[in-house]
Amino acid sequence: MGLLSQSWLILALCLSLAYSQTSITAGVTEVDLIFPRNESYSPSPLTPIVFAIQNPGLLSSLNPEISYYIEQQNVSTNESVSTSGSIKLSNTNYTTSDPYFLYWSTGKLDIEGTFVLAWELKMNNCSHSPQSDALSFGYFGSRRHQVYFSTKNGTSSPDFASATEADACDQSQAQAVQVPDLLAVPSSRTWGAPSCAATVGPSPTPSPCEVKIDSTAAASISAALTSDACANPVRTGLSCPTPSSESAASVTQSPVGGRWLLAMGMLVAYGLA
Repeated sequence: MGLLSQSWLILALCLSLAYSQTSITAGVTEVDLIFPRNESYSPSPLTPIVFAIQNPGLLSSLNPEISYYIEQQNVSTNESVSTSGSIKLSNTNYTTSDPYFLYWSTGKLDIEGTFVLAWELKMNNCSHSPQSDALSFGYFGSRRHQVYFSTKNGTSSPDFASATEADACDQSQAQAVQVPDLLAVPSSRTWGAPSCAATVGPSPTPSPCEVKIDSTAAASISAALTSDACANPVRTGLSCPTPSSESAASVTQSPVGGRWLLAMGMLVAYGLA
């Protein structure tokens, strides 16, 4: 992705700190799987996984973690291709943009086949201890989702912009979470947010169509995925661009926010693939 100048880095850190100190308001948060969906795509050594997080500040009150597992179907166990990982969101800067796009890629789907992607949003909550006024923290639970897709020669490449258009956005798999009550987290506790979810209400209807990715943002995601994968020495079969001073300069001069934050999102877990 190139090197950020010191001034931009300091500004980004300041904005992040300012956001982290902002109070969290009860309401609804949501995680949407933008890609893949129940479709066919060209086999690729750079197959993306893209999530959108709506109201990420509120989601942080649940100290969330996203786990996933991709496995090839209709083949023997010895021949099946699979990959998996787990992303503890408190280790990332995901509350800096709303919606926040979390993305990475895998190099294991450079074959034709049918696959299942199973994913879970794992959540935690807090409560007052019956014996004292102190807070106790525990695991709230998770819900499993899965989507089937295929890779086939001659089919189209991923199109993130089309996936969020009006005639297709409701096909995105999504989980909405209602958080009606929050408690302040003491400074002595590592939680990843200033407040924790005391309860979780009935699951509201998700609104994946609230997320939009335009063609410029889609190109930024694709470029970031390529750059990140090409920087990983264990990834093979990639067509990597030749770095140039001009392209590096264009990155360092990007404004903080919007696409700049979008490009930073995938730093989470390129090594998971």
